[in-house]
Amino acid sequence: MFTGILAFALRAQRLPIQMGKETVLGKIGIARSAVGLSGQVQVESELWTAEAEQGSAAISKGDRVEVVEVRGVHLKVRKV
Repeated sequence: MFTGILAFALRAQRLPIQMGKETVLGKIGIARSAVGLSGQVQVESELWTAEAEQGSAAISKGDRVEVVEVRGVHLKVRKV
C-alpha cells in the first residue's frame, strides 16, 4: 500500500502546471472593466487585476486582451 501511494505521489510531481500565474502568459482574455492603470480582466475563468501595457491602445469593458506580463497577482495586458 505504501508503495502504491509513493508511486502516485511521484507521478503527480511530474505533471505540468495546469493553473495559476505560470500558465496565463500569452493567453487571451476579456476586459471586465476599463483597463488603464488598473482594471479587471478574466482569463480562463479566473478574474485578475490588470494594467494596460505602456503605449497600448485604450482598453474598454468587453475588449479582448492578451497577457504580456505577470507580476505577482497582477497582469499587464494589451488590446488584441
